[in-house]
Amino acid sequence: MKLASFDFLLAAFAVASPSLAGSPAAKPLSAARLADLFGGKTWQWSDGGGYFGMDRVFIGTTRSGGTVSHAAGRWRVTNKGLLCLRAAWRAGAAAPVSSTTCFEHVERGGDIYQRKVGGGDWYVFKHAPTKTDDEFNKLVPGNRLPADQ
Repeated sequence: MKLASFDFLLAAFAVASPSLAGSPAAKPLSAARLADLFGGKTWQWSDGGGYFGMDRVFIGTTRSGGTVSHAAGRWRVTNKGLLCLRAAWRAGAAAPVSSTTCFEHVERGGDIYQRKVGGGDWYVFKHAPTKTDDEFNKLVPGNRLPADQ
């Protein structure tokens, strides 16, 4: 996928911010705020993680059963609250599979909500003040992926 196509995909998802249950309406996070939240950090997942380089390079690794997959690509943010990962995932000797995954982020009442674009449910990503079980706490400084990445 060419970068221009990636930009088009981002524009296609740049919809008005949703209203979460109740009011006031949620406000999308800015690109700068998203870059501050994710840049230079590893998002630790139950089966691996993804590193968001300050130069917008994305690398990741997951393990499903006995299969380890590695990813290399780029990440982008928009002023509509989108964080998108475009990467080629490779498992063993198989040909890489390119994919784009986007997450929406909005803020309401100091809490940051997140959902995966394409059908994910909204959940509190970061409470104000932060709670110990917030997904936000899985963002740790530096590249914490295995050295073979």
